[in-house]
Amino acid sequence: MLGSKPTTIDDLGHNVPVVQASQLLRGHADLEGAPAVGSFLKRVVRAESHRTRWRTIPFAVGGVLLVMLAASSIRRFLPGLPFYAPTIVFFVGIGFLSAGMRFLTMRTRAPILSATATSFGLCGSCGYTLRGLAPNDRGDLVCPECGSAWHHFRVTRPHWDAAGRDGPRHRSWFLRCIGLLPNEVHRLGADSRGACFLMLDKRLRLLPATRRAELGVRRVHQLRRTLCRVGARRRWLFALLPILLICLEIVYFVLPQGGSDKVAVYVLLAVTGLSLLFGGIALIRGYTGAPPAARGAAAARINICNVCARDLLTDGIPQPDHTVVCRGCGAAWPAHATPTPGANDAPPLPRTMPGDPPNRPVA
Repeated sequence: MLGSKPTTIDDLGHNVPVVQASQLLRGHADLEGAPAVGSFLKRVVRAESHRTRWRTIPFAVGGVLLVMLAASSIRRFLPGLPFYAPTIVFFVGIGFLSAGMRFLTMRTRAPILSATATSFGLCGSCGYTLRGLAPNDRGDLVCPECGSAWHHFRVTRPHWDAAGRDGPRHRSWFLRCIGLLPNEVHRLGADSRGACFLMLDKRLRLLPATRRAELGVRRVHQLRRTLCRVGARRRWLFALLPILLICLEIVYFVLPQGGSDKVAVYVLLAVTGLSLLFGGIALIRGYTGAPPAARGAAAARINICNVCARDLLTDGIPQPDHTVVCRGCGAAWPAHATPTPGANDAPPLPRTMPGDPPNRPVA
């Protein structure tokens, strides 16, 4: 039902409510680190609601059309209203539509919110702290407040131990405005367990100098090439549309004129062509078709964490669910046991042959 609370599935398969950011900001204000986690969950909901998905497109388009129809026809049915009434109706309708999109996002992306809260050491259902709880026989942490169960290894960045956690550095808002850095929508992405993290940009402008030096020049170039290839075909396909429009303008507007007396046509063609050309370049260099989760999975295939750029072969902790947790930031990525080609600082994995004693490397 539309009015019911968003729910998710815990690790025992039970349907439980999802933790709300307001619970952490208001009800658990005395809990250490809870306001910061609640603020981060609000940013996750805002970023997820701004992303375009096939499920939300009909809702958004239909809502905008209804708001425009209501704003344009209100004075027709109520002629006694002042002249600024349609403007007020329009902005109020957009506000209700934005709130509806947020609620729809919380229903459709509920597992991400619960997984993010659990990674901070909070119950993904009620927001109660899991600090000090001992796992049961199945390895689950049972919340004493609501009874929801979560695997103990999902707590990778506890709110009571936030000091020294690695992550991408922040830059000024000016670089984001001119397009050199992605906004938060293009940076907030989920790892393999569904917990949200602030990812690196594909040009690695947010990569700290110390981490760049530890990775080495070869690994940094390999990571940049890998991240730039994610969604490249889709971006090039969309960038071909401006070129097609320029060719159509040449065929239908310039060639039939023939003479050079139509200066305005050529000026218009030049301005349009340049604007479409720069728009195509910006599209190619942008993040269309390259969501943060896809970039994180691509970086994990070369054994690099896309949050703090650590080498997962040396700084990764294997987990029971066939993932590797980064030691620096706590992000979980699929385990890739093969060494990365071209890695200059990744140690080779030990090889064993049939019949050898266990844990005995073969030269």
